[in-house]
Amino acid sequence: MFNADSMLVKTPALTQASGTDGVLPSLIEHLAIVAPDLVDHGSRVNDHARRVIGLLPDAPPALAELTRITAALHDVGKLAISGKLLERPGPLSAIEYARVQRHAAIGANLLEAVAPDHPIVETVRHHHEWWNGAGYPAGLNGADIPLAARIVAVADAFDAMISGRPYRDSFSVIEALDELIRCAGTQFDPVIVEAMVEAVR
Repeated sequence: MFNADSMLVKTPALTQASGTDGVLPSLIEHLAIVAPDLVDHGSRVNDHARRVIGLLPDAPPALAELTRITAALHDVGKLAISGKLLERPGPLSAIEYARVQRHAAIGANLLEAVAPDHPIVETVRHHHEWWNGAGYPAGLNGADIPLAARIVAVADAFDAMISGRPYRDSFSVIEALDELIRCAGTQFDPVIVEAMVEAVR
């Protein structure tokens, strides 16, 4: 059974930042009811991200907590996007793809409303930025992208590839790692990709 508390580390900083004790765990619990697939995906993303963090030198202690919460809630904005659009087996039009892209900003705005001072707001907002600046929503690049967002981006992409989608078959683990390597330095932080490859192989 899903336990929201297992995905969070309760600290005074988290309670203070959220403004109301238990806001973020409650949000995760609600997400588990209305969108269990998103929660399952978030749990797997966290598993991948945790292994990456274990291989990063000098990773700050707070990084694991922030990454865990970001993994759990990074796709919460998809609740505002049509399920038919998200699950469509065929290609999306440019307008439809732009609508899907809005989920990062929508999720960040939702989190900002309940936890305005928590760093999860910016990590969720920027988990689709690209290392070379070609991502969304702000076009951030390199180290300007929050580290937790860069980690979740790689873990998210890896899980999406090996899990499959309505519009394509799943990748093998080797194929997914090869794709991460191909996109290192453009879409993804190459240091994070290197750690992911080492963690999985």
